Order: sequence, then C-alpha cells, then structure tokens
Amino acid sequence: MIPKTTAFFSIITALLTVLHQNAHATFTAGIQAGYGHGHAHTVSNYNNLTISPIPQESNFGFHGALGGLFLGYDLTMGQNFILGLETNAALSGIKGTETRTTATVAPQQTDTIRQKLNSSFDVLLRTGYQSNSLMGYCKLGVAFGLWEFKSSINTLPIDFQKKRTLPGLKLAVGFEGNIVKNLAWGIEYNYTFFKSHTIHRPDEDNEDLPHRVKPNYGAVLVRIMYKFK
Repeated sequence: MIPKTTAFFSIITALLTVLHQNAHATFTAGIQAGYGHGHAHTVSNYNNLTISPIPQESNFGFHGALGGLFLGYDLTMGQNFILGLETNAALSGIKGTETRTTATVAPQQTDTIRQKLNSSFDVLLRTGYQSNSLMGYCKLGVAFGLWEFKSSINTLPIDFQKKRTLPGLKLAVGFEGNIVKNLAWGIEYNYTFFKSHTIHRPDEDNEDLPHRVKPNYGAVLVRIMYKFK
C-alpha cells in the first residue's frame, strides 16, 4: 500500500507543479465537525465453540460524532475551474456494539463485539467549479483509519482488544461559500471504503476465533476555513 500511496503523491505533485504556472494559488486552513454513520460487514467463526461451526455473518452498524483539522492547496484556472489537494486529520467517536450467540448448546454463550473508529487521516485530490460566491466540488483519495475491535464472550475470562490502522478509499462532495473576506463556510458529505481485515481472537484454550471485518462509513461535516490568497 505504501508504494502505491507514494506514487499517488508523486503524480499529484507533478500535476500541480505544471498547472501552477498558469493558475492562481490559494492555501486553506480550517476546522470541521459533524456526524458519521456506517456499518462493518462482519463474519465470525467460533470454531470449537460450536457444534456446527458455520460462520456467523452480519452488517454491524455504528455511528457517532467526529471532528478535526484540514489543510488545502487550490489552483484556480481561468475564472471558475478549481484543482487542488487536501489533507484531513480527525478524531472520532464513531462506534457500535452487537451481541451474538456463539451457537453452543450448554451453557449458552454470547459474544459482545464492539467496534470504534478512533481517528483518521486522508489525502484527497479536489476538483470544483466556482460560480460567483459559491463553489461546488468533489474529492477522491486515500484514507487511513485507526479502528479498535473488542470481543467479550460471557462464559470466558478473556476480554480481547485489538487496534489496527486500515487503508481505504474516500469519496466526497460539498459546497463552499464566502462569509467575509478570506473567511468561508462549507458543508460536505463523504464516504470511506476500508480494506477488509481479520482479527484473530484466542479463547481460553488459545484456540483461534477469527473475525473478518470490512468497515465503511459516511459523514456529514460542517466546515469553517480561512483562505490565504
């Protein structure tokens, strides 16, 4: 993933360098906050805890607030067309809990699974169109999310916890408008598709209880920014 990310940065940097010669540059710094919602496609295999070890599958829902900072670099070509690069860093309270049975006969066992997005970082290519004081835009790029996974089976003395940074792809659309000189507002909806991963949870006998998780989430954000023109 790292070589692909490096190549992405190199291509975008080269493109912006060429375009900069005939365009007006704007630097942007801002804050954003909003609400996120999503789900994780989760497949759990309880192996020796079940009579018939059929993996249990579900769409695990979660939601919560998030907020952070962003930096942007835009080139205005002609009067209306915008091309730029943006980085975002955010802290997140997006989380959810699900309790499922492990399908044993006696005693009945349940597994309480918790998933949480602790933080995220992304680098996005942005294109937009400026019309008077309002601009519409779309963004596409790479994202990284720090996910926390917890599993607690009611009849076992082990509470399992694992954190992992997952790569993903982020899409976004939004609008920006002027408040006063150099100060602007924005509203945006974005959606991130993360790479699937497998969490290996041991039981009390150190047997493997794998959970395969593929999280995705969307967020509505309100943004306030200052533009250095």
